Amino acid sequence: MDDPEILLEAVQAFRMALGKYALTNNPLDWAMTQNNLGFALLSLGEREPGTAKLDAAAKAFCEAQWVYAHEKAASHLEIVAENLGRTKALIAARQAQKP
Repeated sequence: MDDPEILLEAVQAFRMALGKYALTNNPLDWAMTQNNLGFALLSLGEREPGTAKLDAAAKAFCEAQWVYAHEKAASHLEIVAENLGRTKALIAARQAQKP
C-alpha cells in the first residue's frame, strides 16, 4: 500500500475490530486482527522517522504471537514471528542511527 491515509484508516478499523472481538471467545480472530494491525503499523512506520509506529506494531505482533503459540497455530505463528522480526530489525537499525 502506498497511501498512508488508507493505512491510517486500516489501523482505525483494526482497533475497532479488536474492541468487538473477545479474546476468550475468538482467540484466532483476535490474533489475526492483531497481526493485521501490526502490519498496517509497520507499513506506516517504514514511511516515517522514529519508532513510535514500529513499537506499536511490535506490541501487536507480540499479542498475536502469544495467542498463536497458546492455540498451537504453527503456520500463523511463523508468519507473525517473521513480521515481528522484521519490525524489531527496523527498530534496532533506527536506534543505531541515533547520535
